[in-house]
Amino acid sequence: MDWTTPLRSQQVDFIKRLKSDSANLHRLTDPNLRGCHSELVAISGKELEEIDRFCWEMVDSYGKKPSSKSRDIYINNMKGKLGELAIERYLDKLITPIDLEKKPGGDGGIDFKLLSNPETCIQVKARHGKVDNTYWSISRNEIEKNTVLVCVFIQEDIGQRQHEYN
Repeated sequence: MDWTTPLRSQQVDFIKRLKSDSANLHRLTDPNLRGCHSELVAISGKELEEIDRFCWEMVDSYGKKPSSKSRDIYINNMKGKLGELAIERYLDKLITPIDLEKKPGGDGGIDFKLLSNPETCIQVKARHGKVDNTYWSISRNEIEKNTVLVCVFIQEDIGQRQHEYN
């Protein structure tokens, strides 16, 4: 069997539940219900402020003049760090902490490592937009460097004035 078959089935199921108005969706996406796995992570407050500050530092590191690229730099960094924070919440003490340090040349395509086995690398790929036409592209290099690739969908459009992301 092709390994993508179960993933495609899970994706179709998730999209159906995401669009549904049923109580079942509420049960599956409410992060506060005990004993139920949640597929929704809400990020706001101090955590969001820290990520916002990091994103502006990244914009500043590419030059002081505002440009149309500034918005793209901000959005790309914001969606990446939001995705990483969502995964960090789930895996908590099992992985290295989220990195909000500026690095020349980026993070090398590795976002986290398992603390119990640092050879196990994890990369988070975050996207936003409409769930029906959102795609994740994964390069051969990303596959070779990482043991796990996690795809995260952000429901809201990413912008500077957002107070919460899901």
